[in-house]
Order: sequence, then C-alpha cells, then structure tokens
Amino acid sequence: MNTRELSIVHIDPEALSQMNMVDRFVLGGSQCIVGYRDVMTKIAYAIIADMHPLLESVPGLSKTLMIKAFAKLVDGAETNRTQMTSDLMPADITGYNRWDQKSGEMVLVKGPIFTNFYLADEVNRTTPKTQSALLQAMQEREVTIGGVTHRLPDPFIAFATMNPIEQEGTYDLPEAQLDRFGARINFSYLDRANELVLAANHRLLRMIDPTAGIKPVMTLDDIRATREHVLNNIYTAPAATEYMVDLIRATRPGYDGFGGNMSDNDKRLLAEELEFGCSPRAVFGFAGIAQARAYHLGRDYVIPEDIKFIAAEVLAHRMGLKPAAQAQGKSTIAIVNQLLQHVPIIDSNDATFKPKS
Repeated sequence: MNTRELSIVHIDPEALSQMNMVDRFVLGGSQCIVGYRDVMTKIAYAIIADMHPLLESVPGLSKTLMIKAFAKLVDGAETNRTQMTSDLMPADITGYNRWDQKSGEMVLVKGPIFTNFYLADEVNRTTPKTQSALLQAMQEREVTIGGVTHRLPDPFIAFATMNPIEQEGTYDLPEAQLDRFGARINFSYLDRANELVLAANHRLLRMIDPTAGIKPVMTLDDIRATREHVLNNIYTAPAATEYMVDLIRATRPGYDGFGGNMSDNDKRLLAEELEFGCSPRAVFGFAGIAQARAYHLGRDYVIPEDIKFIAAEVLAHRMGLKPAAQAQGKSTIAIVNQLLQHVPIIDSNDATFKPKS
C-alpha cells in the first residue's frame, strides 16, 4: 500500500454523492480520519441496518471523531453527545418536565437523546441507573417522561464508546443493554504506515474541529430509502438464515449441532467456558448487517462470507464466560472464531444463496 492510498482523502462532494452509501460514509469520513476504513465500513453497515454500534478501543483512536464526521456527512442530521460520568442522572439523557409559570402548565424539556445520531461517550463511566435510560430508546425508538411516551426522530442511532483497559470508576454494562447494541466493534492501534500519515498531517488533525471541511453528501431521506431498499431487496436464502441461527445457537451451552465437525474434547472445553450465549435478538443484527454488506459489494443476496465477516461483532458481546475462563484470559471473540470453523454450512454452493429467477 503506497503513501498516496494512505493519505487523508479529498474527494469532490458531487462525486462522493454518486457513490453507494457505505462508500460515502467511509470515504467521507476519511477526509479527517487516517486509516480505520474497515471500522468505518462496519459502522456504516450498522447505520444502514438500523442498528446501534458500540465502539471499543483504547483512548485516542478517533472513536468520537468518526461519529462526528459521519454526522457531518448527512444533511439535516441532528447529533448530540453526552460525556457519561458517575453523577449523570437519567433525566440528563432523556429530558424532564418542568413547571412553566407563564403558561401555568408542565413543559417538556427534551434531553440530548432526541436526535438522529446520539453518542454516549465512555458509556461505562456512568451508573447502571443512568445507563438504563438508554434501554427504551434503543429498542423502541421512544422515551417515556412523566408517564407520556415520545417518539424519537427517524433515523435514530445510538452510538456508544468504551475504553476496555480502564476499570477504576467504570460500571459494567448490563447484559440487557449490551444485547441492544447490534454490533460491538473492537479495534486497536494504527499500523506504522498509517501512523506516519497521521504524523505528517498533524497540523490539520490538531484543529479544534477536524471535521470543519466535511460537506454533506446525503440526506436523512437517503438513509431511510437505502435502509428500506436493503431490507426489502437484498435476498436472504433459507440456507443463509439457517447458518445465522446455527451460529447463534452454537454460542449457548449445551448446543449439540456440531456433528462431526468438532471433537468431543473441544465440545467439553467449550461447555466449560461458556456461561451463557446469545439471545434471539442477535439474528436481527446478523440479518441486517449481512444484507448491508451484500448491498455494499453489489450483490442482491447474502452469502456465508457476509455472515462470517460480521460474526464476531454481532455475537461476542452477547456472550458470557465463566469466571474460570475469564481468569485464563479467554475471550468471547476467540470463541466466535472457533465456532466459525466448526458450525457447518448446509450448502456452500453459491447458487443456493441466489434468489430464484
């Protein structure tokens, strides 16, 4: 890969607006983000699939900047950010009712969650009570304040960031909330070539707002239309659906569908490591994001590679390990990668996954 390919991208907004939506997000974001195109691609898939992404990495890897850049690419999109802290209250996110003396009525003061792109920055730094304020919004796209339910804008995507290395002053996210994230996207440091590009462009990237030069290349209507197109026109064959369901079921203790693809010893070790597996909600993340990848790659049908590509992001955060496995340094991502090697695909023939003419 040469330096020209790695350099911060400058693309004419008109040319960018003619590309498919994933490339618009990724190349548009690359105007102020060095590297991480695979991460931005997965975030774009989640947006198109109407899923909430959880970004997890060590500090300083542009998590917040990615979301700001994506929001700037969408004309008319409202975006809000909450820096999560231990003293934050649920009303600081959802809003509250206050008495208006002039009108003599209770008036709704909307919280920052009333937006299209909502960022809960360092979500694990606030208490479980405040984290729970996101549950209804993420699942039902609405919030209830003072007994009255209010719809959130469409689209509504809740992004969250987490730093996995700091434990002091943090609170584990409850399983119910983790399950509402369509994908957890883990990533690490840039490679040397991209870090050299970052250093060469440090003056631009140290601006107060590195996204200042980004121009909108799509609208909220574009997102809604692409979402509907992908949902209704990207075919998911029964064999693809069965493969997704089998992968989900394989994350649960006691699964017996490996057949001869896994040794008895490996099955025993897996059963000893897993505390619990994925809920049925995982299939929505699988199906939607696999469809988004097929759309991005110019196919009108899902193939097993689409499912494998996003499996760790969709499944790993929904699984739990037993304390002994955690003490040994096991990870749910490693287990998902193991399952991908052993869960059989019913029929790998490409024609099986194409829509019938």
